[in-house]
Amino acid sequence: MSDEALRWGVAALVGALLVLRLRDTWRMLREPRFAELARSAPVSVSVIIPARDEARRIGPGIAALLRQRVAPLEVLVVDDHSRDATAQVVRTVANGDPLVQLVTGQPLPGDWLGKSWACQQGAQLARGEWLIFLDADVVVAPGFCDSIIAHAQSRRADLLSALPLVEAHTAIERLVLPAFTLLLTTIYPFAWVSDPRRNTAFAIGQCLVVRRSTYERLGGHAAVRQSILEDMELASHFKQSGARVVVAGAADLLRVRMYDSWPSIAEGLRKHARAGLRHGGRRAAFVGVRLLIEAMLPGTLLAVGLAYQVDALIGLALGSFVAGSIANGLIVRQRHRLHPAWGALIGPGLLVYFALAGSAVVHLARHGSIAWRGRQVRSAPDASDAPPGDV
Repeated sequence: MSDEALRWGVAALVGALLVLRLRDTWRMLREPRFAELARSAPVSVSVIIPARDEARRIGPGIAALLRQRVAPLEVLVVDDHSRDATAQVVRTVANGDPLVQLVTGQPLPGDWLGKSWACQQGAQLARGEWLIFLDADVVVAPGFCDSIIAHAQSRRADLLSALPLVEAHTAIERLVLPAFTLLLTTIYPFAWVSDPRRNTAFAIGQCLVVRRSTYERLGGHAAVRQSILEDMELASHFKQSGARVVVAGAADLLRVRMYDSWPSIAEGLRKHARAGLRHGGRRAAFVGVRLLIEAMLPGTLLAVGLAYQVDALIGLALGSFVAGSIANGLIVRQRHRLHPAWGALIGPGLLVYFALAGSAVVHLARHGSIAWRGRQVRSAPDASDAPPGDV
C-alpha cells in the first residue's frame, strides 16, 4: 500500500469516528430529562433502600427523604447484614421519625445475590402502589418523590429509571467516571430504551421506580435473583414482557457520589465489567471496540507522525484530539457538571476502564467469582444470554 493510500485510509477512519462521536453527542444533548413537576394524581409511594456497609454514606440520603415536600408513605431501609454501623446511622438520622423503618435482612438464600434479596424483602413489606428503589448513597431533592411519580404517570411507565448527577470530586473520579458513563449511554441510547418498538433495555439501580402491580406480576427481583446487574436485567425482563420502560437524566432531582477513592472505583467497575459486556451483547462489543480505537488513535497517530515526520498524521492526530475533546466536554458538562476541559481526558479514562474490565474478565476466568462488600459474587448466566439488543 502506498503512503498516499495509507494517509487517505487513516483520514477516512478518523472522519468516520468523528461522525459517530458527533452523532452520539447530539443524541446525548437531546436526551429527555426529569425536572421538578407537580404530581398529577395522588398515589401511595414506598421508598426501598437496600443497604450493606453504608455507614459512611447513607446519612445524607435518609435526611433528604425526611425533607420531602410530599412525603412517601414509608421509607424501608433493609440492612443487608452490614458489618459496620449502618443501622445505628439510620436510627440516629431518623431520630424516631416513623416515616423511616429499619428492616433487618433475612439470611441470604444460596440462589440469590445480596442486593436483589434485600430489594425483594423490602418490596414484600412495602404498602405503596409505586415502589422507588434507591441506592443508599443517593441524595434526592426536596421535590423528588412527587416529581418522579408525576413523570412515571405522564409517560405511562411500568419501570422508570432516573440517572442522577454523578458527582466526581477527586482527579481519579473525574478521569474514570465520565468515561464509564459515556460508554454506558453510548451502548444504550435513551431514546431507544424508551421506545417500545426496540428491544434495547437499560436501567440503573441508583433509582428505579416501578408500578407495584407490574412488578409483582413479573416476579419482582426474584426474576433476576442471580444477576450481578439486577437493574439492567430487571429492565430487560420488563421490556421483554411487554411492560413500558422509560429512562432519562435527572440531575436536578437526585445526585450520587458513586466512588470516592481508587480502590472503590476499581472494585465497583470490575464487578460490573464482565456482566455488562454479556448484557449488552454485540452492541456492547461494537461500541467498546469503537471507543477503544477512539481513545488510542490520537496518541498513536501523533507518535507515528513524529517518528516518521509525517505532517499529515500529526495534523490528523491533533484534529481528532481537539474535536473529540470538544464533543466530550459537552457531555462532561451535562452529565457531571464539570468544566468541559475534563472532556480531554475521556480517552485516557476509557483506557483505564478497559484495563479494569480486562483484569475482571481474567480474574473471573481463573476464580469464577469476584469480591464485593465482603461477599464472593459468582459469575452466573443472565437473561441477556438470550437475544441480544439492537445493534
